[in-house]
Amino acid sequence: MKKGFASGRTGQLLLVTSGVMAAALTAGCSNGGNAGSSASTAARSTISSTTTAVSSSGSPAAGSGPAQPGGASKCKAAGLRLDLKPTDGGMGKASQLMVFTNVSKYSCTIAGFPGVSYVTGDNGSQVGAPAQHNGTETPQVTLAPGQAASSRIDMQEVEAVPQGTDCRPTALRGLRVYPPDDTAAMFVSLPPLASGDQRQGCANPAIDQLAVAPVTSG
Repeated sequence: MKKGFASGRTGQLLLVTSGVMAAALTAGCSNGGNAGSSASTAARSTISSTTTAVSSSGSPAAGSGPAQPGGASKCKAAGLRLDLKPTDGGMGKASQLMVFTNVSKYSCTIAGFPGVSYVTGDNGSQVGAPAQHNGTETPQVTLAPGQAASSRIDMQEVEAVPQGTDCRPTALRGLRVYPPDDTAAMFVSLPPLASGDQRQGCANPAIDQLAVAPVTSG
């Protein structure tokens, strides 16, 4: 049965092909032999339109930047490097500067407060409440490739929490940081205490243990 079906199908294809060839020859004769030229032109038009469609729906060409209507786009985690630099803290506080460096090929803008929380463990579980905002938002900063902006994070030492407070001390791995206006997080390890001991935070979310300042230039 399969062989017979294939033979019948082949016969149908031959008939269709013969009909198409005959129609093409007839058109060529009636148009004074210009059928080949018309077919070639049509083929070139088809290839050209197909190539344009692929290019417009594909990714940008190598070396071209993302669309930035009206200026630079906002800095995102994927194009930033995050480092910590120690800075002076107050009584019972440890303070660090979170330095965001633009490591992309394009200029970007950054403004506002980063989202910051303590994390622990291999899966980065959050410890306690996220950082509160400290200060008022500053003007937007434009970062060319290689330039940096920073934000201060103040961290209350567990030892400075009043006695009798339900702190629930928990060993910390580092900080989870969301750049302003971004939903992608970055992670940075916290340096150990001067004693060499691992830092701790309060797991009780009712305790305000972190305060973050807005991003500024430098």
